[in-house]
Amino acid sequence: MKNKVCYFTIVSNNYFHYANTLMQSVQKNDDDADRFIIRCDLPTEPASTSEFADIIDAGNLQIPAFESFFSKK
Repeated sequence: MKNKVCYFTIVSNNYFHYANTLMQSVQKNDDDADRFIIRCDLPTEPASTSEFADIIDAGNLQIPAFESFFSKK
């Protein structure tokens, strides 16, 4: 992070396009803020990209036993 303001959202792959639209709006209204989309499930092929936010895969956040969340219903 490089700014004092940060916006983030956590989404699964099937809602990624909503998160991207949200970050596009944030950029339009607060271009100096850091913006992150945290993807909470495994990336699909091809993996979603965004020109409006940095993408973080939740699996890379070193959450203990993170894989066990994928099998929860």
